[in-house]
Amino acid sequence: MRSIPGLALGTYYAVNAEAARSSAHASSMRELVYLVKNNRVPPLTPRKIPHPELKQTVSVEDAPRYIADLMAPHFDEHAAILGLARDENLKLVPIPSSSVTFDTIATDRWPAYKLAQELARKGLAPAVPAVVNQVPSKAKTTGHRRSPQVIGSGYNVWRQRRPETSVLFIDDVLTHGDNLIAMDRALGCPNHVAVLVVALTDSLPVTDCFDVRRFRVEYNEQDEQAKPVCHVER
Repeated sequence: MRSIPGLALGTYYAVNAEAARSSAHASSMRELVYLVKNNRVPPLTPRKIPHPELKQTVSVEDAPRYIADLMAPHFDEHAAILGLARDENLKLVPIPSSSVTFDTIATDRWPAYKLAQELARKGLAPAVPAVVNQVPSKAKTTGHRRSPQVIGSGYNVWRQRRPETSVLFIDDVLTHGDNLIAMDRALGCPNHVAVLVVALTDSLPVTDCFDVRRFRVEYNEQDEQAKPVCHVER
């Protein structure tokens, strides 16, 4: 069984989720996720984010930088928790949005890549957009979950990693982990791998949605039809 450790900056609940009612800052964390993803129509107006470490008004344009500013003081601590060395072999690999292809890397809405770039500017590690889609694919919608096999079959691995590369996958939200294991397989299951996301979805309440979450995603790499299982630390 392959296990990928992960960290999330906080917890995301959908609007009207039962667990959100007893979880502090649920609406603020949701708005922060919306700002990072930048997929609202019309675009979300700037919001004041009352995070205890960095209270400020955040817009769609500066949301990735805000997340990087929150994470930067904890880079060494987070790398140690994830079992990654901060050396020349570490690379930040963003998980692609459903519409991004090789031709649209610089222009498409790709929040994970924007976040990886901001983390790179803060000195965590270089951002490497190693995997994109061959063609734009259908985004996940309510009730529609694409399997890791379907996701991976549409990937275009245009930048191969070196065998010694340590990979820290970057994404906005982790729900099931399907995209994560599709990416892991696309890059040949690196020996040293972890994932860092803005938020983790959950069905149970938490004390505060701004609290950092630890989790691990497991799957059977020998089974082509395997689905991920996400184990969240409580």
